[in-house]
Amino acid sequence: MSEYPKNLVTPTEQSEPEMPLPEKILDPIEPTKKKKPFILIAIIVIVGLILIAIGLLMFMNNGNGLVPGVEPTPTPENGTEPTPTPTEQIVAPERGYRYVAYAKEDPNSNIWVIDTQGGNQKKITDNNDASTYYPQVDWKAFDIVVYTECSHITNVCSIWQTSIYTGQTESVVSADKFVTDAAILAFGISEDGNQVAYIYSVADGRAFVQLQKDGKSSTLKELPPSLGRDGTFDDTVSVEFSPDGRLLLITDPLTQPNTKQDFTTMWIYDTSDGTELFGLGKQNKFASMGIWLSNDTIIYKFDGNLIRKNVATQGESTIAVFDDLYNPQLSPDGNQILAWKYPVSRRPQITTLSLSTKQFSNHSLNFIEPDWVTLADTIALETRETTGSVTFTPTGRLMRVNVQNSSIFELEPANVTTFSVEPLRS
Repeated sequence: MSEYPKNLVTPTEQSEPEMPLPEKILDPIEPTKKKKPFILIAIIVIVGLILIAIGLLMFMNNGNGLVPGVEPTPTPENGTEPTPTPTEQIVAPERGYRYVAYAKEDPNSNIWVIDTQGGNQKKITDNNDASTYYPQVDWKAFDIVVYTECSHITNVCSIWQTSIYTGQTESVVSADKFVTDAAILAFGISEDGNQVAYIYSVADGRAFVQLQKDGKSSTLKELPPSLGRDGTFDDTVSVEFSPDGRLLLITDPLTQPNTKQDFTTMWIYDTSDGTELFGLGKQNKFASMGIWLSNDTIIYKFDGNLIRKNVATQGESTIAVFDDLYNPQLSPDGNQILAWKYPVSRRPQITTLSLSTKQFSNHSLNFIEPDWVTLADTIALETRETTGSVTFTPTGRLMRVNVQNSSIFELEPANVTTFSVEPLRS
């Protein structure tokens, strides 16, 4: 309903004629006057938004050094990147030692991972069976842990792999492949991850080298027992591919059942056809602790010395005396050997050997099985000294040990049985 001016009455309310008032003449400018405040407000809002946007843009550019009149920080001429913080190194380095995988009994055995700074700890298996154990752990890639799972009851083992990021677990070698008492003694993985070799033994003492490549499995060799006698293998055999995956190095302690004499033997096989390049014989009877120095060169211990041998030419030379030293590991730059020794003092000690100067350096006491993380840091298992005994007792404490300043850092307080440091992949 239309409204009328207050000084007028409706036509129905008029009682007597009156002189009509002149109609109000509306000022044509009045509507514009009413709209003017709204236009001003809109202009103010728009200008304000523009100023805010300009301010945000200047703030963001200021963070990148792009403020007018200020030169950006120049990139170093040598193109080197700033040294990343430890957190950056842990989160997503493209290459480097990031994690340690280890078997831990608490109370049942399971596989765990932890980064080398002591964070990101994660259990990657879910075993609730007291008879199950994990004798070996290794790495297939930056994110994949490979491990043997064995039974104390059946003595049968299988090999599995698990991604530490996705948790996806796959069978590498199924236990269904073996009968009772066919145990996997050790396995090795090529650097490209395309080959897996493992040694398994059967109840009568025989052992076989099995090669798994491109999804196909074949028996590479049956290992002869103890230089032609009826020796049996123990579970400390090692399997290592050459860096290019072409050759396979096997080192194994053997025991004579008649004399109970312990000694070791080494073999090198061509993975393409099983050809034996370095095998049984008098010179290899006490060869042990073999590791690859390059695609054609190995280092191993023989008769108390550390020997360098070219597999292709069969030439060899003595590097240094290596008495009472164990578990040699080549440094990331290839210039040092890391080992541990068990001297007369009965206290295990970490030792490094410079391949250029042939000089030894002794480091922290009461640690065994050290492995490289960086050129300064190693991962090792702590031991407990037993006074008056020729043996020592592992504590199961997993430690990061610095061989330059002797500092130590605890990664896992107890119950670790074996571990593996994530390797450096190119």
